[in-house]
Amino acid sequence: MGKEQELLQAVKSGDLQSTQKLLSRLKTNRNKLLGSTKRLNVNFQDSDGFS
Repeated sequence: MGKEQELLQAVKSGDLQSTQKLLSRLKTNRNKLLGSTKRLNVNFQDSDGFS
């Protein structure tokens, strides 16, 4: 499962701890990811078209 899908499922299920963990991982690795194409896309849409 991709990071975007994990984040989306954590938010949908109301799992605050997992949501914070995924977002904090993005924040701590921000400098590392700036030059990378493997970024977490917070505008990801699920199969229903919701983001």
